[in-house]
Amino acid sequence: MSRVIKKLRSYQADFPKRQAARQRLPWWAVLFQLTIAISGLGGLAMGWLFGFEALYHIVHPSIPLFEPRFPSGGLMAFPGIVAAIFISVILTNVVIRLVPPVRRANEEAFRGVRSGSFRESTGSLAKGAAIVVPLCIVIALIGVWEPWAL
Repeated sequence: MSRVIKKLRSYQADFPKRQAARQRLPWWAVLFQLTIAISGLGGLAMGWLFGFEALYHIVHPSIPLFEPRFPSGGLMAFPGIVAAIFISVILTNVVIRLVPPVRRANEEAFRGVRSGSFRESTGSLAKGAAIVVPLCIVIALIGVWEPWAL
């Protein structure tokens, strides 16, 4: 456990350096990253919601599609937003890595920042996603199942 605490403390200690590096990014690189991240977040969250809504309709065929339900609708939707945040930021990092001008701008701005590399930031996000996304799937499946309605 002390290794995790050391990692968190070093991450917090590097925060001012990462903020300064973000401020050094050109406006077009920031706009590109925000566009990719927000569109990825919206697309993934909607895909999650439609997928679990379709699964809900398979499990409960007598209930009309997209009929408002409480709390199962929230249990299917909100974990999708949390999971989509992790996945969309990882996908944004991958897209940034694939587009050479944006990659060069990020490498230049984050030069000297320990946790600013593609490998390190994507690796940390992937570790977090490996914990959070399965939990979100379980919560959404509970919403699909609706054990309180049996």
